[in-house]
Amino acid sequence: MTGARPSAMNHWVRPVAAAVASAASCLLLTACGSAASHSSGDLQESGEAITRPVTVGADGRTLTTAGTAGGCQTLRLTADETGSAVTLTLRLTTRESNAKHPCPADVRFGPVSVKLHTPLHGRPVSDGTTGKKLHVGRA
Repeated sequence: MTGARPSAMNHWVRPVAAAVASAASCLLLTACGSAASHSSGDLQESGEAITRPVTVGADGRTLTTAGTAGGCQTLRLTADETGSAVTLTLRLTTRESNAKHPCPADVRFGPVSVKLHTPLHGRPVSDGTTGKKLHVGRA
């Protein structure tokens, strides 16, 4: 009778473990946010809301904010600019973990910057993911 118990347990443990792993992956991806995402092979890119202050450097061209990435994620800041406005997008790229390239279990928080083609000179700055206007302070 004790021999039947582990196999009966395995009967429901494996599907539950698979469901938990799937839910955890879903939650992890959801926690990272993805208003707009793009997938290419092993990479998935999403636009993240800019939630930290944005500053402009002394050169008038370097815009900086901060963000969080972890494991197999990289974070970068991009700018689309016109003569009258600048749109910043915080881009999170996630690559799939695999046996050859496992993802480290870490979380990194730090600055990300982008250099504009021309100085900001009072142009309004908005978040490319949310569309919200961003306040830009001096570094």
